[in-house]
Amino acid sequence: MKDCCEGKSEELAGLAERQRGVLWIALAINAALFVLEVWQGVTAHSTSLLSDALDMFGDSVVYGMTLAAIGGSALLTRRISRIKATLMALFAVSILIQAITRAILGVVPVPETMGWVATLALIGNAVCAALLLKHRGDDINMRATWLCSRN
Repeated sequence: MKDCCEGKSEELAGLAERQRGVLWIALAINAALFVLEVWQGVTAHSTSLLSDALDMFGDSVVYGMTLAAIGGSALLTRRISRIKATLMALFAVSILIQAITRAILGVVPVPETMGWVATLALIGNAVCAALLLKHRGDDINMRATWLCSRN
């Protein structure tokens, strides 16, 4: 009986390590793109880039929380999933306020900057989605992470 369970324990540990590796890569990509998009969003007066920067920040937070939840209890996983959903709602409201403010003030963004930064962000998102695709069915936490990244 002991031999049966040892194999599963090693299998689960291996899965957790693979999940951590993917999440660390995705976290690094999103954190770097967050910094770039904030910098260029402010410089180019682009609500779109600032909006995507918040999305990158949110994804980074999600990846960090998911890293914390790997191997944790079901209660911890549920709480982290709720926090992720709340963060996404808060980001949406803050971007709506930003867009309304820019529209009222008549601020026009720099399209060239928006184009090259958005292209880099698209590539970064595609890489993260490809990395997470394999793990989307592992558990609820990885499923939530996949959904956040896909969105």
